[in-house]
Amino acid sequence: MIRLLDDSLGCAQRMMEDKICQVGVLQRHRAHEQRLFLGPNPQRHPAVVFHCHSRHCFDSPDVRIQIVHLGKKKVNPASHFSCTLTASSIICEATLSIWRTPMTDLRYPVGKFTYEGPMTEERKQKFLDDIERTPTNLRAAVKGLSDKQLDTPYRPEGWTVRQVAHHVPDSHLNAYVRFKLALTEDEPTIKPYAEDRWAQLADTQVTPVEVSLALLDSLHDRWTRLLHSLKPEDWKRTFHHLELGVMNLDKTLALYAWHGRHHVAHITSLRDRNGW
Repeated sequence: MIRLLDDSLGCAQRMMEDKICQVGVLQRHRAHEQRLFLGPNPQRHPAVVFHCHSRHCFDSPDVRIQIVHLGKKKVNPASHFSCTLTASSIICEATLSIWRTPMTDLRYPVGKFTYEGPMTEERKQKFLDDIERTPTNLRAAVKGLSDKQLDTPYRPEGWTVRQVAHHVPDSHLNAYVRFKLALTEDEPTIKPYAEDRWAQLADTQVTPVEVSLALLDSLHDRWTRLLHSLKPEDWKRTFHHLELGVMNLDKTLALYAWHGRHHVAHITSLRDRNGW
């Protein structure tokens, strides 16, 4: 976390000697911007102390701090205060800018699902395109990641990248079956599944992500063929979800178009924050 110190020099020096933190000195730069310099603080300016050590930056509802390593690419900001600086990053510069927008909720990088019915043909085509692109987008999101990166949670106490990658075909297999049931039965009651428990099963923990990427490719090939074959009246067919109530296929299409973008963004936003 970050805290402000009045006696910044003495306290910061003691902390730095103990290798607990680094200190950043805030200096006025523009009306809505300040400069933050990391290193010695002989003038005893108010200081920001960064605990732990990492290369990320910080966001809050009011402030964004972007760390810029001299001669290197700017590190993207994170959306929480859990990360700080490496012990070697003593000489670098950061910019502290005032925000007018609230902090992003890491659980919902593309926002929560909303449905604005009734469905138009233009919006339906967009959702169909989203579902068709999900396998390609997920594959691109995990491309080049090491096992260590795949086993990194996308947020504190969240699923790992590997779990997210395996969850998407788990979820979309259920969605595919729900479409089939709704198309062949009169408002069938479908069974929810415990996605949090599925994510803890052994196959989700150790299976290479390529297995689920291949599964998603094949699944979406079948699913999009089915979706493109539906007649206008088919989209009004319904199923009964024990938690969500009665769902028609128009709304279900919108939900899973969002769902794919939602989980891909979990991974891509993590990569952005970590500079991967």
